[in-house]
Amino acid sequence: MTHTDGELIGYEVAQSIDLPQCPALPKPMVRGELMYAAIYKQREDGMADAFIQMDVKSQCFMLNKLAVSGLWDSVLGFWNTARLSEVKKLQWCLNNKFMAPEQQ
Repeated sequence: MTHTDGELIGYEVAQSIDLPQCPALPKPMVRGELMYAAIYKQREDGMADAFIQMDVKSQCFMLNKLAVSGLWDSVLGFWNTARLSEVKKLQWCLNNKFMAPEQQ
């Protein structure tokens, strides 16, 4: 969205929900809850600043610090998704560069 002063700002919000297709886990495991929000602000150099806030309720016997640390590693790994997709497509192109167009 565009702020009144012309700045480009984006946001993203995700929250855990209960799904009937995902029954409760066998004891002693339980599903945690997560709420994730991010605000993005475009800078003049074309890059973006990101502010991320996350709330985690582990709801288990594991130490919260350990659970949050592992979860944070997963969240940060999400940012590699686009690069990994590009690498996969590039690998496919290299593997199939000698195929005729009708065979692709």
